[in-house]
Amino acid sequence: APSGGGIESFGTDAGAFRAAMEGFFKRGWRPYLALEPLPRTNNLFYLMRPDRAGLRWRVPTEEGLALALQFAETLKMVHRKGIVYLDHKLEHVYWDGVQLRIIDLNSSRRVEGKSRDADGLFRQDIHSLCVGILYSMFTGLSPQKTALRPQPGSVT
Repeated sequence: APSGGGIESFGTDAGAFRAAMEGFFKRGWRPYLALEPLPRTNNLFYLMRPDRAGLRWRVPTEEGLALALQFAETLKMVHRKGIVYLDHKLEHVYWDGVQLRIIDLNSSRRVEGKSRDADGLFRQDIHSLCVGILYSMFTGLSPQKTALRPQPGSVT
């Protein structure tokens, strides 16, 4: 472990952080990321949650399309790196009308090689985006066509 409380900061440069990891591991350092706090009341589920029975909220179409495109680009990027997200819930999506933030990457997995199973995981990830996020976002309903409610973990 480092002596004297040594700290290395990379600001918001995730690429430099990633590039330095091997050297830090060799020196016995335990790297971590400090992320900005995002209050759970700012996630898409809480923003869309109706405040009266029988009322449903949905994201305006133009914003929804922008969010969907950003999410699709993010999935495209991580899929090219062999990673599947797998935990698509409104509670994990933060949207301010312009910029998308996705949290809770602990269920993500690296998919090794090319196989039918790997292709299936990538397709499942895209399907989960459509069912778990986009359907609810555009309709204001859960995929079961009921009122929105927090979703339990679905990854085993």
